[in-house]
Amino acid sequence: MAKIDLNPPELSEQDIERFWKKVDKSLGQGPKGDCWRFLQSKKQKYCTFKVKDRQFLSHRIAFFLATGKWTAEYVCHHCDWRPCCNPSHLFPDTPLGNITDAVRKGRMATGIRHGRSTHPEATPRGEQSPKAKLSTVEVLEIRQRGQLGESQRKLAKAFGVTQANISIILRRESWNHI
Repeated sequence: MAKIDLNPPELSEQDIERFWKKVDKSLGQGPKGDCWRFLQSKKQKYCTFKVKDRQFLSHRIAFFLATGKWTAEYVCHHCDWRPCCNPSHLFPDTPLGNITDAVRKGRMATGIRHGRSTHPEATPRGEQSPKAKLSTVEVLEIRQRGQLGESQRKLAKAFGVTQANISIILRRESWNHI
């Protein structure tokens, strides 16, 4: 999503006219057929409108023109159709409210629908993770030395990680793929 501009655009009459010329108000658009599509939409993504070298999300401009309010928070869609600029479908919300709305409407993947469950190969694990401090060989050595009774503090010092890291490796809460 584009960064929210905290300052409202300075719209001239020509800008307002140019904006509404890019909005198709004909029936049959969107999920229920009553959406107004911003004509520059591509592949159902959020659309932008340029005013004096600044880009604004088109639905935020539509909300501003309809209400006169420029909110620092989000402008969300009741219809959940990103190209929609119908002011009656738009409402201001907080980031938390936006997430809550998405979960309530079933648009937020959770549990077995979450990407980590449906595509585990896409989640970098072990050495593939950019945050990894250990290699697979080192983790296997930590587990072997831990089974032989070496203390977690001694292992942490030897491998340059914290004792907590050693603990979750030994309990197989991390690096559990090996």
